[in-house]
Amino acid sequence: QAKARELGNQAFKLARQLETNQFNVALAGGPGVGKTSLALAIMYQLMNAGQTAMFVSTAELLRLVNEKYEAPDIRQRLLYVLKDMQNVDVL
Repeated sequence: QAKARELGNQAFKLARQLETNQFNVALAGGPGVGKTSLALAIMYQLMNAGQTAMFVSTAELLRLVNEKYEAPDIRQRLLYVLKDMQNVDVL
């Protein structure tokens, strides 16, 4: 619990820094350690600060890329996702 609290505090500080400075953040770790939860918490904080944000599952994005030749609707959906990814403050 102490480690989780410490990581949560670090994520909050990071989100506060991202409100005024743009830089890349990479979260690394094994499955189930909380990377997605931390990314979503940071994104939520930035959205509350007025930034636009989007969370994209890399697994889902890869699935769409792999299936884009099989169905025209998937290709169109992929184009919308890629366009939206280019237009947000935080991805």
